[in-house]
Amino acid sequence: MSSVQVCRDLCLVHKYKKTKCSLCRESCPVGAINEDLSINATCNDCGICLAVCPAEAIAGENYRASALQKAVQGTGSLLINCTKQDSSSDWPCLGFLDARLLVGLALNMNEDRSILIDDSGCEKCRVRVKEQLSNSVEKANVLLAYFSRPVIKIGDYSQIIEGDNNLISRRKFFTQLLGAAIETAKEVVLPVTTTPEPLSRNSFYSRISENGFELPECASQQVLTTITLTSSCRACGLCAKVCPNRAIVIKEKGETEIQLYHNPLLCTRCGVCTTFCSQQAIGFTWARKLKTQLVANLSLPQCRCCGKYYQPIGEGEICLECKLQNQILIR
Repeated sequence: MSSVQVCRDLCLVHKYKKTKCSLCRESCPVGAINEDLSINATCNDCGICLAVCPAEAIAGENYRASALQKAVQGTGSLLINCTKQDSSSDWPCLGFLDARLLVGLALNMNEDRSILIDDSGCEKCRVRVKEQLSNSVEKANVLLAYFSRPVIKIGDYSQIIEGDNNLISRRKFFTQLLGAAIETAKEVVLPVTTTPEPLSRNSFYSRISENGFELPECASQQVLTTITLTSSCRACGLCAKVCPNRAIVIKEKGETEIQLYHNPLLCTRCGVCTTFCSQQAIGFTWARKLKTQLVANLSLPQCRCCGKYYQPIGEGEICLECKLQNQILIR
């Protein structure tokens, strides 16, 4: 049985009937994800499906958010490798790393810390993972350069791993041994959860948005996107209601206008907002600011029955109150 599974409550296809997302199935190098989203025995735990899922609906027993938190809280260079390169690694494979996550990790660490990724075994083990890592690192470094952050380096760092392993003192050895014994005792005494948890990443991006990173005018990056609106937008606000990552927020501005805000750090470009927009008014572009930003001031339409300003539903030209009143009168 695979240690990876799809959380149907989060999956876009199951949550929104209009959506047609199949990124996990298309990206799986061994065809382990079935049409009903069950995982078959061919799954090799590479984690690529975690990287491509725009709703963070893929969960794995060996992919934990706590390991990501631990990674950014350390000191010195952050070395990321898999268990085949280093048995003490938190990750069975590095396929879960994408450009967006790498930027999130880098901008959550101290400015002088760098990220090192050991992909020395990927070419012989999983070529698809190596290709994805190279592409993700390249895109992430373009964006990080605008903030004068150390570039993410990818290559053979096996010597660093061996050096660290050789410097374990006797005290540290017995401390680790005792810690392992305690954890084993916990597993025996306490009930063990068998349900994998999704590798949540949004907490990283929420902290970044508080810093308000802003790109220079000449900047060009292909990691984070923001939305655009055309004049056909009717200010219905449905996009904010259906956004699975709460990247879109609507705020009232008096009685006649609303403001639409978007946070590119929370946006995964899942396309739910564009799918549900009845006016096809939403588009995507590469973000200029890494923080919640005002996209548009939108004028509310006036109800042709009562004259009040209202947020429309679909193509309706009258407010909900008048619509309900008319239905009652008809009956």
